[in-house]
Parts: sequence; structure tokens; C-alpha cells
Amino acid sequence: MPKDIDSKNFSSKSFFSFFKDGFLVAGTSPKAWMFFPFIFPQFIDFSGNYVAQFIILISTYMILDFISLIGYAILANKLIMWIKANPRVINSISACVLIIIAIIIALTQQY
Repeated sequence: MPKDIDSKNFSSKSFFSFFKDGFLVAGTSPKAWMFFPFIFPQFIDFSGNYVAQFIILISTYMILDFISLIGYAILANKLIMWIKANPRVINSISACVLIIIAIIIALTQQY
């Protein structure tokens, strides 16, 4: 049975639980495994202090990633509030998309 979107039952998670979930998602992401070894060396001058350069790159990456994820969270929160306030609009949009898909399928089918 699906959860009711207006339900007041909230499950509480600890800060450590959120941190652990986020670390597992980020740590097992192929993006992270491919991005650092293939992209970062292009920005490092190995004749200089490469440890400091690597720390600067990692810090910059973490800050920008954090800001973008916070932006996504804020946008998602605003979107869910708008969806709760306007459920008929979402239903109308969904119905129109399904009708358009049905028309495209009907026109492109070759019998």
C-alpha cells in the first residue's frame, strides 16, 4: 500500500545515519571513481607541490558539490510544496503527456 503524501507520520533518522547513507552513495558512485583519477591529474602541476594542489582541488570539488546538492534539495522542497498545493495541474499534465504518447504510437504503428 503506498504511503499517503499528507501523512504526519515521520520516521526520524540520526545525523550519522544520513552521513552513512550519503557516504555510501557517493563512495560507490562510478562518477567519483572515474572523475578523480582521470580528470584531476590534468589540473595538477607535478613539478610543484602537488599535495597542496590536490587538497585545493578536492576542497573546491566538495564545496561545489555540496552547494549543488543543497540547490537540488531546495528546488525539490519547493516543487513538492507546489505539487501538494496544485494536484489537479499535475494530473492534467500527466494526462496530456499520456494522450500525446498514445497519439504518437497510433501514428507511427505500421500494421
